[in-house]
Amino acid sequence: MSWVRKLRLLVVLALLAAGLFAAFHRLRQPTRVEVVRPVRREVVELIIASGVYRAVRQSEVGAEVAGLVESVSVREGQSVTAGQPVIQLRRTDLESQREQFRTAIQTARDDQARLRILLAEAETQFKRSRTLFDQKTVAEAELDSARAARDAAAAAVQTAASRVREAEAGLAATEQLLPKRTVNAPFAGVVLRRKVEPGDSVTAGEGLLAIAEMTEAEVYVETDENNLSRLRVGQPAQIIAPAFPDRPFAARLTQIGPNVDTERGVVGLRLKAGSAPDFLLPNMTVDANIEVARHTDAPALPISALLEQEGRSYLLTVRTGRVVRLPVRVLGKNPRWAALADVPAEAEVVRNATGVKEGQSVEGVPSPPEKLP
Repeated sequence: MSWVRKLRLLVVLALLAAGLFAAFHRLRQPTRVEVVRPVRREVVELIIASGVYRAVRQSEVGAEVAGLVESVSVREGQSVTAGQPVIQLRRTDLESQREQFRTAIQTARDDQARLRILLAEAETQFKRSRTLFDQKTVAEAELDSARAARDAAAAAVQTAASRVREAEAGLAATEQLLPKRTVNAPFAGVVLRRKVEPGDSVTAGEGLLAIAEMTEAEVYVETDENNLSRLRVGQPAQIIAPAFPDRPFAARLTQIGPNVDTERGVVGLRLKAGSAPDFLLPNMTVDANIEVARHTDAPALPISALLEQEGRSYLLTVRTGRVVRLPVRVLGKNPRWAALADVPAEAEVVRNATGVKEGQSVEGVPSPPEKLP
């Protein structure tokens, strides 16, 4: 082998040795992980649940009688006041009947007045005939004729009175039906649905409009039944509508349950807002952040540092270049922070514990302050 080829071979072997040394050095170099120390701060423990903003009272509004819709004076989303006319059924047939009954009453009363005059005359004639009969001036047949005329006149007056009463009863019934052809809002609220148009034929009791009373509204959400032990009536909450995330508003838990949905394992919660913002609409989706505990001046760490396994909680700390497990007791937590007990103030805790293993060789690097939420 020539000295040139030997030289090239030595160079190649030297390069390979350098590469292997660098790779070996990298393999032995500890993994760099961000570490944080516990900070004392307030940790508010929350239960987060989703649901809707809805009316406490909602009603399907319909007519008491069947008929043909003449007009609908409200639209969906419109506010209404209590007693406001919202649907008008056709009234012409009843109005025509009302006039007919009024005419019949007047006619029957006129007949009754005329027949009373005839009755008075027949009564006078009967008395005269009876006097003359007593004086034996006229025959009994003439007295009987006068009596029959009087009785016929009295019967005619009674018949006329009956016609008056019948017509008056018909008028009263018609006048009672006329207001029922107008459908009024039962309470102040917002029209959620309109299911009728002019010209539609409707039946008695059929739901034509849905009205929600938004002056008495609530937030209704559902949460896992496992949260029941931490919930209490009166707990404060913050409500956020995803459509308006920058406009949260305060509420308070007013009712828990009363039933648990056994199929889904959830329980319903009702919350009342002190002052609901004007952007809220019936059945708008909202999220409720219910405060169930508040830990003040507690040792706290980012939630990403906390690990849980088989009902036990622990942290991963860095000691002399190795990852060491540290059992802890959780006082409370929220999506960002965990308040803990049994954590030494000087502990260097792996900030993002997922992916780091106990016993691993690491180099702890302090987490930048701006990364701490």
